[in-house]
Amino acid sequence: MNTITKLLLLTSLSVCAQQDPFKRIEDNFNKRSKAIENRFYELDFEEASKGVDISKVNLDPEKAKANTYKVSLSDQQRVIQEVNKYRGIPYLWGGSDPTAFDCSGLVQWTIKKTHGKTIPRTTATQYKSWGGSMKKNIADADPGDFVYFSTRGSNPVSHVGIYLGDNKFIHAPKSNDVVKVSDIKGYWKDKLVGYVELKTVLK
Repeated sequence: MNTITKLLLLTSLSVCAQQDPFKRIEDNFNKRSKAIENRFYELDFEEASKGVDISKVNLDPEKAKANTYKVSLSDQQRVIQEVNKYRGIPYLWGGSDPTAFDCSGLVQWTIKKTHGKTIPRTTATQYKSWGGSMKKNIADADPGDFVYFSTRGSNPVSHVGIYLGDNKFIHAPKSNDVVKVSDIKGYWKDKLVGYVELKTVLK
């Protein structure tokens, strides 16, 4: 074996030796990411998200496990308590998990976590399911009820949020915004279509 061949062999071995630590680091990262994802499915959002950059977590809403509750809470309390955890999560069209939400993704994830029930994914399919039960007078709505709005042309409904009481609701409004609480006045009052009782959603 000549000198040049030996040098090439040693260089190749050195490169391989350098690659192994990087592969181990990548493997460890992938394992940690998978563990984080499992925590999001299994545990309470606030506990699972501590110290975690949720923008790097990929979740499937279908796998979300319903919360277990240490104290007895009503259906309404469960929903309000859960949806409030997601204040500040960024809006993303098509977003359906705590990395980012759109309006219907937020309510779908919330009901999955509080009751283990998968509701229709879009406002259009929700309207098909519950439109016949929609009520008009928001003064009669209770916290936890779903509120619907028509914000696009001739669509019967195109936006949904969860009523909090006191003429307020929580929702994922639009691009470059976050999950937040808004008042049903001005624009939102003009666009309001009505509300669907939580008990109807959970049937």
